[in-house]
Amino acid sequence: MSLIDHWQANQAEFQTKKVHQILTWAGDGHLLDGNTASLDFRNLLKQLPVEVLKAYSDECVVGAFKDSGLALQDIINEVGHRLDFQMTHGKYRGSSAEPGHDGLWRLPSGKALIIEVKTTADFSIDLDRIAEYKKHLVAHQHVEADNASILVVIGRPSKATRAVEAQIRGGRHAWEMRLISVEALFRLLEIRQSIEGAHTLNKIHELLFPMEFTSLDGIIDLVFSTKEEVTQPETEPPVEATEAGASVAAPKSSPVSFQAAMIPLLEQKLGLNLVKQSRVAFENPQTGRRFLLLSSRIHEKPNGRMFWFALHAHQREYLSANPDSAIALACGSAGEVLLVPHTAIEAMIPTLSNSTSDDRNYWHLVVFNTAPGDWKLTPLQGHPPLDLGQYLLQGQ
Repeated sequence: MSLIDHWQANQAEFQTKKVHQILTWAGDGHLLDGNTASLDFRNLLKQLPVEVLKAYSDECVVGAFKDSGLALQDIINEVGHRLDFQMTHGKYRGSSAEPGHDGLWRLPSGKALIIEVKTTADFSIDLDRIAEYKKHLVAHQHVEADNASILVVIGRPSKATRAVEAQIRGGRHAWEMRLISVEALFRLLEIRQSIEGAHTLNKIHELLFPMEFTSLDGIIDLVFSTKEEVTQPETEPPVEATEAGASVAAPKSSPVSFQAAMIPLLEQKLGLNLVKQSRVAFENPQTGRRFLLLSSRIHEKPNGRMFWFALHAHQREYLSANPDSAIALACGSAGEVLLVPHTAIEAMIPTLSNSTSDDRNYWHLVVFNTAPGDWKLTPLQGHPPLDLGQYLLQGQ
């Protein structure tokens, strides 16, 4: 029985287990490069909520046990994956022929982070040896020298950590190496899961690469862009403007969210585990299916109820990675959810109202419910609506 099977059978009981106990259930109980235990453990990590990943990392850092450093290495790489890096696992144990960097995190731009994970800095950290990992990867054309940096992740910061910081800052590795604690890395992941826009995500990525800290503008920009993205709602157009195809401004309203109640409903209906990727984006790691969980308050109209949702350009790109992706629209509550294939929405995009600003580009999904079972996505005037009644989840 795989670890994922154990997890899906009884998540509540599974979460009471310590990570060293869980590792005994994986394969032969020993983490080795390419063995069943390693694959089983890494597949499990893809399924776990961030809170469980954080708890596991704390156990690896605070209570040393057999393979605790290797387990922490896998957990940190999963964090990299959820920070939207293209992550490749490194070696648990290197050799003279193949140095043992712990992970490689790439961006589509070509930039890359070579990862080194340490449970503590209390023992000597050989920065020159770590720098050799980069030389090896460059020599084998896995990364480009000018685009690759090294990120050392420390589990338990201490006085020794400050000594390593000073060694990096004052040595020849200052422009190719950075240091971050496990705690801080998880904080960045929490920020990533609270936002949607590419601008703030890019700022998170930039923080992990060496930069000039004389100017603090980049860090301040991350703080304010995160706050702005979380608190700034999109503008809901008046229904009259939507129906007529006009572009009319409307007052902004505070967003609602029924996400917490939607997740167990969708997992039960689909028979899939959903892992949060960002504020409204979820994925099932086993199938690769992607979902957006959107919510709308009820707008009472003379001819029925109206619901409004915003679909952003980057969200369309996110869904396009899998043809079976879908958008879950919670209409007034988690009791009325439309699970619409993203391909059906994509076919309607040319007929939907669109709003753009300096940093936002989104389409208005205006849904009308005029009678039981009668649900329609309403496009601009002159275009036929999309019947959504077939997508209403039954038996709620």
